[in-house]
Amino acid sequence: AQNIIRVLSFALSNVHRESQFFTDILNRDPYSKSEQSMSQKAWTSKYIDFVRKVAQEGGYDLGESLVILWAMEIIFFRAWNFAKSVNAELKDNNGKDSSDVHIATCHELMTNWTMEEFSDFVNDCENLVNELDTSDPRRIASFEKVYRDILALEVEFWDMAYN
Repeated sequence: AQNIIRVLSFALSNVHRESQFFTDILNRDPYSKSEQSMSQKAWTSKYIDFVRKVAQEGGYDLGESLVILWAMEIIFFRAWNFAKSVNAELKDNNGKDSSDVHIATCHELMTNWTMEEFSDFVNDCENLVNELDTSDPRRIASFEKVYRDILALEVEFWDMAYN
């Protein structure tokens, strides 16, 4: 229980830090001058509703919620590490990096989600998931369903981000 509290406390403090991180980015040019609405997108509401539902209906051990947390974090970690490796290859091929503001922002995002502290956090989340009781086949099925559902939402997110 203490380990769960430690990991969730870090996660909560990181949500606050990342909210400020995004606020800082969005207050810079050219993002601050964007005509795009800053209102919550339908996809974001869908994602939040799913996480909220799982948190309310999940098991006593927070198993489903821990599966979601780990899945979200490992996806971000792997995606941004992949982006960082692609960026390094591009930089190696042409010998320089773009000074475009969007590229610079991507570099900040890559740095944020590839640092060692984040890697440690992802590993801590994975360890919590690996410690869950899997003796009941119904619990395993519930964990797997939550995992598949969050993966589907993440695919939607990355497709939306790409497009």
